[in-house]
Amino acid sequence: MESGAGDPNTTPEAESPVTEGMADDGGGLGSVEEDASGRDASGVEWRFDAGELETVEGWLEEHFAVPGLVLGSGETKNLSDFYYDTESWIFYRSGYALRIRQRGKTAEATLQSLSRAAGGFEERREISESLDDGELATLKKSTGKVGERVRALAGGNELHRLFEVRTRRRSFPFRAVDSEGEPAGDALGEVSLDESEVPLEAGEEPARVLRVEVQAVEEAAEALQPIVRRLESELDLSPTPISKYQVGLYATGLVPEAGADLGPTDVDEDLSAGEVAYAILRRQYAALLEHEPGSRLGEDPEDLHDMRVASRRMRAAIKLFSEALPERALWFEGELRWLAGALGDVRDLDVQVDQLRAWSAADEEADAEAFESMVGVILEQRARARERMLDALDSSRYRRLVVSLAALLSRDPVRGPETGPQAAEPVTEYAPGVLSRRYSKFRKAAGRIAATSQPEPYHELRKKGKRLRYALEFLAEAYGKPVKKPIRPLKSLQDDLGRHQDAVVAADRLRELSTSAEHDLAQETIYAMGSYAERYQREAAELRAGLPGSKAFKRLTSREAQKDLEKSLEK
Repeated sequence: MESGAGDPNTTPEAESPVTEGMADDGGGLGSVEEDASGRDASGVEWRFDAGELETVEGWLEEHFAVPGLVLGSGETKNLSDFYYDTESWIFYRSGYALRIRQRGKTAEATLQSLSRAAGGFEERREISESLDDGELATLKKSTGKVGERVRALAGGNELHRLFEVRTRRRSFPFRAVDSEGEPAGDALGEVSLDESEVPLEAGEEPARVLRVEVQAVEEAAEALQPIVRRLESELDLSPTPISKYQVGLYATGLVPEAGADLGPTDVDEDLSAGEVAYAILRRQYAALLEHEPGSRLGEDPEDLHDMRVASRRMRAAIKLFSEALPERALWFEGELRWLAGALGDVRDLDVQVDQLRAWSAADEEADAEAFESMVGVILEQRARARERMLDALDSSRYRRLVVSLAALLSRDPVRGPETGPQAAEPVTEYAPGVLSRRYSKFRKAAGRIAATSQPEPYHELRKKGKRLRYALEFLAEAYGKPVKKPIRPLKSLQDDLGRHQDAVVAADRLRELSTSAEHDLAQETIYAMGSYAERYQREAAELRAGLPGSKAFKRLTSREAQKDLEKSLEK
């Protein structure tokens, strides 16, 4: 990583002057959550480039007229902000910028959401917490709203300073008015007139920018729009999509790390089996890395789901193309299984909590206290599973996996120093045999299924069905419609089998928790666990009873369906 001016490990306090009146940069944002651990706020922002600011200040004092709002007097502040990231740009890739702002002898750490403003307008989130000092070590040990996210994202990786942004700000807060027309309550936002500069190397002129920014809570945004548009048009302001963080990146020449180009990812019928295998693996490798920051952050469960799916698809591709891949590629299958396992526990518990809350919301007679106690125990398990997951992602084993996969996938799949025995074989010759074998294994597993079967054969069918579906999806671009045709019913069948497996696992977990000596549970909580375990068991039994007679099952497991696919592949 290139670096901004100064020692990347020097604290802001060591370089920045003592400043006065240092309110939040996002002080106008609406508070979503605030407690001793920090503040999580969201709101909207308009930002404009300006030729000069004196005229804007005069215009505001004369023309700010918004029904129900009143503009306060201006206050001048000197701000000095320092931005950080890791060598791999994990914060940038997660959609946040990490900023530390000095507050005299104390400091504030903030995570600001990154998005490109449309027409100067942006929805924005800021998560902040106060620090006793500006030390990065203090932040990484903090249990506050920012500290816990910094640890999850950065892990053991060092934080490097990117650059500093110094701002002289003239801010005008606005508030609602009461029935007598007097200001009431907390500020709903502010209009800021900013003179900012980004210091560069010694002897270079700093990069300078003049800005007008309007920040507001969401409920005030609609009322503000007319005055913002007047401000823009009458003063000839230019909406800008560029935040000060982006100004800092451009001014210092820093370029956030993009995913390495490991080679082609397109698939068609003219490629060899090795080329198709590498294209598929490169796609899934990119998806794995794309969703790692979100999985670490833990705010959107879909990131974890997508990262886990990418690891599974890579395993499936390695197995499917085992004869077209180098021998050492087969070693990665076991490592990817380890990774999927590290991700899986958290995902499974997320699914269980969502299902339990949905059932509870629909049951007016449920014992709310016992239910929350039960969910609390599950969430404790999830917290421990998440710690294990983060330990895995922070481990040298995971780093070796990522680096080694990149090294393998950057090679030529056909003419490289290591190639598989069938790497050069046309994919249209390689695929029919492996697809036919996958289909036969799926149908054989389906032959063991009956309405009275135990859960194990259904789980085995699910695994075989998933491998078949992945294989069809991998090759659909090369073969087109004939291969795409079975994918939709397979997905429908997989959804039912997935719900069945989730129900079986959830029932077992609740029974185990209810008898565990680890938790001192009230009798009502134990009863609730038993009741929901039985509900899961009933759901699983109903799925088993109905699945063999389903349209998708009958259609996919017939010998004719497999023959039709094989004939299409031959053509």
